[in-house]
Amino acid sequence: MISYPNSGQAGFATPAATVLSLAIAMLASAVMALSVASLRYERTEFARLRAETALEGAQIQAAAFLSGHRANGPVRWQTNIGRERAEVIAEPETRKLGPSASPDLIGSVARALGSSDPDRIAAVLSALQTSRSTVAPGSIDDLGGSMLWRRCARSIMSIYGTATDLPNLAFDEPGAASAAGHTAELWRIRITSETGWVDDRVVRFTGSAEAPLSVAAWSFGRGSPLGLTCQAALARAGAQ
Repeated sequence: MISYPNSGQAGFATPAATVLSLAIAMLASAVMALSVASLRYERTEFARLRAETALEGAQIQAAAFLSGHRANGPVRWQTNIGRERAEVIAEPETRKLGPSASPDLIGSVARALGSSDPDRIAAVLSALQTSRSTVAPGSIDDLGGSMLWRRCARSIMSIYGTATDLPNLAFDEPGAASAAGHTAELWRIRITSETGWVDDRVVRFTGSAEAPLSVAAWSFGRGSPLGLTCQAALARAGAQ
């Protein structure tokens, strides 16, 4: 005859077993959450890599197109990246405000773009007269705190700029084909896809068939098309 221990917990889990079960469930939940987070990260990185590769190709095409067409001021056109449309802007760097521009003019632009410390910005850019390596082209975005500054400052000023008057921000379309190209010129080319990826770089046209351009500065991330935002902002502020 089989006898069973007389226990008030017969048929029920003991406290120890309950704690162990809860621990296992929590561990399984943590592993599942980690797996989901890892999957989301991998998907995000894959989307970024795919966009970066596509925009890299679009940059090469845009530079090749620009090098064979006349363009004096900033130009803007639409292009296709796979099934997406993208905005391309190209701006000549030397025609922007540079280190030799008046601090008062730099300060007025900074105020028009919503900067809270225009005097500091003017001082930093003036200091570039002695060392252009002090500020990288893309870091101009970080000198001002406003969203408008971050969107528009690099369209107006550059460490490579030689202008002492406000540049023309009115976009045009590239002109007719030209064999002259833009050899030795520095241009900023910014491409924004419909899904919000931005490839922004400063390139120098070398005139060489083997290596037609060199990249002076490059940034990649999320953003939105510039469109006519910066031109309208300066017009409303009375700066242009």
